[in-house]
Amino acid sequence: MSVFERRDGLAFVTGAGQVAVAGGHSEIRRDQATLQIAMLQWGDKWNPLPDGAPLIALNRHTGAPLAAIQLTDINGEQVALKDLGLKPGPGADQSTQERLRQLREAASQKTRATR
Repeated sequence: MSVFERRDGLAFVTGAGQVAVAGGHSEIRRDQATLQIAMLQWGDKWNPLPDGAPLIALNRHTGAPLAAIQLTDINGEQVALKDLGLKPGPGADQSTQERLRQLREAASQKTRATR
């Protein structure tokens, strides 16, 4: 068994052909793992190696591979890319609000041009 430990305390432990994520189960670590799995899945799909994926994320209890990470809203509804939107958050400054206004205007012009 070999261990690769990261500075944040999250360790990837290899052995018996599986990889386990060790360390605490805090919210920040779960969010970090979600990001890492999403990046792993993206790379495997869009930059595949000739021999296949070097790592496969799985459920350690069942051995089942993880499903592709999907965008969902807070109600659990899947969100298609065409339905994804952005709005200013409470920390949005004037430049962020202006940039979003410009993006909405550009999208509106594109919609009008395709009609």
